[in-house]
Amino acid sequence: MLRDLRPGVVVYLAHCLLDQNTKAPGLASEKTINAADRVIGLLRGLNVGIVQMPCPEFTHLGLRRPRQTRDQYDSTAYRRHCRAIAEQVLNEIEDYHRAGVIVACILGIEGSPTCGVEWTTKGWGEKSEKTRGKGILIQELQTLLEQKNLNIPTIGIPEKPKYGDLEKALKRVEEAVKEAQSRRRKTYL
Repeated sequence: MLRDLRPGVVVYLAHCLLDQNTKAPGLASEKTINAADRVIGLLRGLNVGIVQMPCPEFTHLGLRRPRQTRDQYDSTAYRRHCRAIAEQVLNEIEDYHRAGVIVACILGIEGSPTCGVEWTTKGWGEKSEKTRGKGILIQELQTLLEQKNLNIPTIGIPEKPKYGDLEKALKRVEEAVKEAQSRRRKTYL
């Protein structure tokens, strides 16, 4: 292994944490931008690589898509699309692993029909509501990780208070990164 200044630790994150433009119309707000800025600032301060997962909602339906719930997205075609993205992410994670780079955690977005970790949405149209559960991409990715016995923490970022405490989520991210950095130092230094 080459010795250089690479941090040797990466964090995967939901696409819209780096690009609010891919949110469905009306969903980007001061709160979502603040949460994203806080996450990115924390990761930059911890000196880790940031890997942006593709946004299945954007790549499947484009930027002009309407807001939808998990129930509305949960079709065979969309699930297949999410599975393909999850397989791509898994392949990258395995390649990082073979190269000695540690994936500290995966960050989703609480309340997202696709990237929710503990909270998603259910229902149809105006009758939608938050519910406990995983978004479709996160569910597909966690299934693949379990099949490969890869234990990578998946942490939901609550962009809105109704989905949890942002400070607690940031603390969990920091702990996961510092634990990964510690493992990396023990293994490679």
